[in-house]
Amino acid sequence: MIYFYKNDFHEDHVRLNVQGPAFKFGFGFFETLFYNQKKVCHLEAHLTRLLSSLETFSVPYQRVDFESVIQEVLYQNGLLDDFARINIYYFLDSDTAASSPLIAAARYSPAPDKTYRLLISPNHLHTYLSSHKTMNYMYYYLERALALQKGFDDALITNNREHVLEASTASLLFSDGIKFYSPASKYKLPGTSTAVARSVIDIKEEVINLDNLPSFKHVYILNSLIGMKPVIQIDDLKFEPEYKTCRLVSEKILFP
Repeated sequence: MIYFYKNDFHEDHVRLNVQGPAFKFGFGFFETLFYNQKKVCHLEAHLTRLLSSLETFSVPYQRVDFESVIQEVLYQNGLLDDFARINIYYFLDSDTAASSPLIAAARYSPAPDKTYRLLISPNHLHTYLSSHKTMNYMYYYLERALALQKGFDDALITNNREHVLEASTASLLFSDGIKFYSPASKYKLPGTSTAVARSVIDIKEEVINLDNLPSFKHVYILNSLIGMKPVIQIDDLKFEPEYKTCRLVSEKILFP
């Protein structure tokens, strides 16, 4: 893989300072974007979220012409005519130097007809850091790994009051068959795909408890790579898949 870092192109390996916060603590932020063979989707929205996190934690950073650099990364990896996943990382490799963006691309194959089954995570999450997409991703990684081990597709994350937050890799929406609801919490990532979905459907923010789940008819999972997909099961609860809304929202997310 050829990637861009510190104003140059490199291949395969990234050199990290062993005394730096990134190596020692996983200190950094990242975004994942979809390239649909023609354009990088919602680049500005992802950059706004990413740079906002850097500024919130007073991390000095360098900017580049992201659009042109991403196009060059795609070209160097032979991906201009393919679907691809783009990652932008800002990690703190030094306590004094400004963070430089690392931009990478990899081939990605969408699964258009996939449905999802979620395992309710046994471990609660309650931290202000969950509203930022940090590179210290161990909690989410472990919860998803447990879900996969048990035959599910992802983990449903709750806080210590059993309020639903999100999935380990995506945002969630719920519907009673008439209205759509997003879990209301400051302890979850503000999803860029949820923001796109709001341009298609009316979404109400509401606290959703685990006890509320049986009252919903449909559940949806959405992120920048998969678009919006039906969730057909959460633990032992079954939900009716609803594809029409998924197609409408996915079109806006993946092919704007």
